[in-house]
Amino acid sequence: MIEQASQSLAASSLPGQIQYIQSAAEQLPFLENGSVDLIASAQAAHWFDWSKLWPEAARVLRKDGSLAVWGYSEFRLTRYPSATPLINAYAQGADPKDSLGPHWERPGRTIVDEHLVAIPDPKDVISGAFRDFERVYFTGEHYPTLTSPRPVILRKTMTWDNLLSYLRTYSSLHTYHEKYPEDLQNPEGDIAVRFLNRLKTITTDKEGAHADEIDVEWPLALLLARRV
Repeated sequence: MIEQASQSLAASSLPGQIQYIQSAAEQLPFLENGSVDLIASAQAAHWFDWSKLWPEAARVLRKDGSLAVWGYSEFRLTRYPSATPLINAYAQGADPKDSLGPHWERPGRTIVDEHLVAIPDPKDVISGAFRDFERVYFTGEHYPTLTSPRPVILRKTMTWDNLLSYLRTYSSLHTYHEKYPEDLQNPEGDIAVRFLNRLKTITTDKEGAHADEIDVEWPLALLLARRV
């Protein structure tokens, strides 16, 4: 990824202004104390060791510097809430042969699916280093038990081919096929195709036609903190 990003950067108007470094999030020795304005993480915070991340963030952030991390849980079909049980059964079910649930890496996947609630407050790790800590949930009506959920903001209109391409990015799907390679030879298509076809039946109208495009949305959790 760094190689591809570096190639794109070289072809842009920003060479020399951006640097890519591979490093553990919890150890940033290439950054000086109090030198950073913003730490941001997209769909990765569920893998961090926050007992080490919070102190390291406190070290490198300048006074009033900010930390913002976010992650999204399983997708939903905006206009078809009846599809949610099917989506959950496919992505989070318990049967290792009929679901991807057992094939995710844990506990990371669980943490992001539960909207980062397992990430500790900074005050519980390093007292007095951060202020204005906030958990913001853009989860709409999907998870009403979360505190003050706001409307979903991460959404996209997709074709079925787009959605299938997205499903094929699941690490759990690759792990599934390592264990069940014969699934790729299924005459009805592999597990992702069969799941997609079941989703299509939910969107089929009375005349037997299904939508060419569908609105997809992802409930999202955002964590914010500011350095004292």
